[in-house]
Amino acid sequence: MTCSLALAALLLLAQPAPAAQVALHVSDATLEWEAAVGFLGDAYGLQVENVRQLLAGLGLEWVELSDEALEQGDARFLAAELLIMPGSRRMSEAQLGAIGRFVAAGGRLLVFYHSSLKTPDGALYEPYGFGLGELLRVEFVGWNHLRPLHGSIRRTAEHPVWQEVPEFVETPRNRAVVVRTLPGGQVLGVWYDDFRATASHPEATNAAVVLSEAGIYVGEALWVPELFADDSVRRLLGNMIHFLLEACAEPGSPRPGPGGAS
Repeated sequence: MTCSLALAALLLLAQPAPAAQVALHVSDATLEWEAAVGFLGDAYGLQVENVRQLLAGLGLEWVELSDEALEQGDARFLAAELLIMPGSRRMSEAQLGAIGRFVAAGGRLLVFYHSSLKTPDGALYEPYGFGLGELLRVEFVGWNHLRPLHGSIRRTAEHPVWQEVPEFVETPRNRAVVVRTLPGGQVLGVWYDDFRATASHPEATNAAVVLSEAGIYVGEALWVPELFADDSVRRLLGNMIHFLLEACAEPGSPRPGPGGAS
């Protein structure tokens, strides 16, 4: 190798890697909670693996954040455009603060199921039951696992997240975090029963998918293997990711960075 080629190789290696578009929160606290309550298998770990699988299939780069990295506002997190939280059940005030700054700088959130529901000590966050409730425009009402309720999510709005996705997406676990949509939230999907015939709750508390300026909240853990195996679920998830990344890249939208909005 000539000196010039060697120098060029060294300069190439010295270049910083491009920032990942997506940050994935891998919650140590959720793993500890599952172990404490006696979950069989690796339920949360399997969900995280399915997030990785989908991101790789979409050709996206991502960075994984521990609880500590999120709490400290890791520069890799602040440089991302989208934060995915498949099930970050217990979160600290410091983590919520870091996420708030990320959103204020133009980042978007894709949040599922019981994420931010509890404090590190296991108490519900006030006043919305979710620590991220104000950002996501949802208020916790309860948890429900009563068949035949929540057997599907029905599209309620023409929106890019529903592109090439059927009107009903099956959710055969029949589990849901029931929420009330706050002003500023747009309901994109609602809960229906196993027979696609009847709404699961009154309109005020029947939202399954809620869009806000900060991102999207989904009231079911769509990453669990039995749901993620469905082509329609994977298509819906991929559409959500693409939509939120495009929203972050819109002209005039502030972009997150280590120094805040750029």
